[in-house]
Amino acid sequence: MIKISALPKETLVELLLFMAENESFPSVERELKGSISVDDAKQAVRELAMALAREEQGERDTSVASMLKEAGLTPKARKIVSALSSREERALLDAFGFIRG
Repeated sequence: MIKISALPKETLVELLLFMAENESFPSVERELKGSISVDDAKQAVRELAMALAREEQGERDTSVASMLKEAGLTPKARKIVSALSSREERALLDAFGFIRG
């Protein structure tokens, strides 16, 4: 598990994907002198983003599932909540007092 405290993982995934699509990585060509191509560097950043996204999704699923179970929501309510983004889920659960601490 990757421990990151500077940014939420969801935000970091978006940032990494943005970088992979928009950054030219000039230092890769300049400093690595062909040992790694820019395309390989971009692919590595995308793969890191996807691995982080899978990890974040697993954490979110576990966390939200336990909160929903503790909250005693009906299956229909759980289905509705699961359609929200992680930030929206947490905001909704917090607004109704289901998140403790």
